[in-house]
Amino acid sequence: MKLFDDERHRQYMGQGNKQILANLKRLSDAGAVLYLRLIMVDGVNTDGDRDIRPFQDWLQAQQIRVETIHLLPYHELGRHKYEALQRPFQLFRHHRPERPGLPGGAGSVVLYHGRSSHPVQRRR
Repeated sequence: MKLFDDERHRQYMGQGNKQILANLKRLSDAGAVLYLRLIMVDGVNTDGDRDIRPFQDWLQAQQIRVETIHLLPYHELGRHKYEALQRPFQLFRHHRPERPGLPGGAGSVVLYHGRSSHPVQRRR
């Protein structure tokens, strides 16, 4: 999932995220340990209050058991796979975030959820 907001997910990804969210709930209810990786793209999903916090709030409200949430900088490492399949590589028109994740972050950020003593913690 790239964006929690269904309308914005549809705008950028071409389809909504309802099935993704339902699958997260189903996996958690089945006892799976979830490790989520969110790719951060400047101007698309790097606003903590608009893009990240609502997702964290939803995870808590749905009692989804997540071990870790990794916020990773956007990259183009998959470009060669698209070229090998002779498919167009749709590059975001945005830059890699200088500081991925929540404001003030540097490098990759890990957000803890679920088993920690606080609902969500940030580690550098």
